Parts: sequence; C-alpha cells; structure tokens
Amino acid sequence: VWVTEIGWPTHIQARGVDERVQARYAVRALALLQSTGVVEKVHWYDFKNDGLNRAYNEDNFGIVWHQTFNCAPKPAVVSMAVFARATAGADVGQLWHRGELYAAAYSRSDGTDLHVAWSSGMPGTVQVEGAVSSIRDTMGNAQDTSTSVVLTQDPIYITGQALKIRAQE
Repeated sequence: VWVTEIGWPTHIQARGVDERVQARYAVRALALLQSTGVVEKVHWYDFKNDGLNRAYNEDNFGIVWHQTFNCAPKPAVVSMAVFARATAGADVGQLWHRGELYAAAYSRSDGTDLHVAWSSGMPGTVQVEGAVSSIRDTMGNAQDTSTSVVLTQDPIYITGQALKIRAQE
C-alpha cells in the first residue's frame, strides 16, 4: 500500500492546525502507518507552502515555508527527520494500545529496541520494562531516563534492550 497524500495544513482558520500539532501528527501518522505492516511508502502533501495566504488551507500544507521565506523549515521537518533517523533500517513490531496510549515497537539493526510512544488525549503514565538507555522528545532532545514515563500528545522515542510497555496500574 502507498499513501499518496497525507498532511495537515497550518492555516489560521478553524480547520487548520498549528505547526507543533502538524509535527506531532506527522510522526504519529508515520508510526501508525508503518505498524500496519502493509504500507510501503508515504508521500507527504505537500513539501512547501504553495502560497502566502495564511487563511487558505491549500497555501499552508507544506512542511517548509513558501520560497518568499527561503523555504524555512517548520517543526514537522525536524520531527520527520528524527523519526526517519530513529527508525531507519528497523523492523516494525506490534502496535501497543491501551485507551488513548500508543507505542509502536521497532527492532533496530544495532540490536536495540525502540518504542515511539504518545497519548492521543490526556497524558497517561506507562511503565517501561527492560533496560532503558535513552528517551528523546519529538524533536530529538534527550529527556530524563526513567521506567515510569508520562505520555503526552507529543511522541517520544524510548530506546533500550528488551523493552516492553505496559499501562501503569
């Protein structure tokens, strides 16, 4: 399966999303689509904002700004690059899901496990079993390493050995 158009516009009308939400949705969509095991390619719509009208959705689907602004990156560029680097060459495992909490599992070629995890609603705490070596936020910044992790709407990357996610009792 190829997903040939997916994206969220950052226009300023009611149906638009802010740039942080666009970045969040991009990573969550990529993780969910990969976890199906059948999606081969995802094509983002669209790379560059097509126009300058901030109120018009079609002018604001890009993950970089219009060329008038030198194609300056939006946060989605960074979040997608972090996702691509973290999951490159990894085998996709099962999608863990409890209520609003999600974790897409990956086995990386270096022998480590990776979980891309988030909440689709209210924050929730999960327990991470195994040896956690790092936790990074959506933008790739290092976070405090713990086995009790609060998931928010922004995806995080949990890396380590023999990792398993379970809902906190």
